[in-house]
Amino acid sequence: MATLILSETGANVIKVERPNSWGGMRNFFPQLYNKNITFAMLNQKINLSINLKDPRQRRLLSPLIKEVDIIFEQFQPGVMDRLNLAYKAISAIKPNIIYYSIKGSGQTGPKKNITGHDLNYIGDSGLLALSIGSPFEG
Repeated sequence: MATLILSETGANVIKVERPNSWGGMRNFFPQLYNKNITFAMLNQKINLSINLKDPRQRRLLSPLIKEVDIIFEQFQPGVMDRLNLAYKAISAIKPNIIYYSIKGSGQTGPKKNITGHDLNYIGDSGLLALSIGSPFEG
């Protein structure tokens, strides 16, 4: 959502995805012009497919890093370190970079390696229980 807002305010947003990762939500219905409407709405970005595990392909990012102002990453803790794309490596290429590391369960703590989505966080917080039944039912 943050990158969508940046895009809507005029920022050039480049989304780097792994090759062949364009399944999932892209194929859900309803569709318009062979794209899921929700996916298209949330991804008003330039989509770039790079295998970050391949050092040759990863080198393609260096010129982009020099041109961008902000990086958002949402990998599990330690992944960007293993790819040599953590803040320390990126800031060596662009010292004034703004680097966001977004993880719903945090970078440390007991759930740091648990992948989650909205429903997981709603359930963990107790909010999901509030949606069961209605206080207005007779």
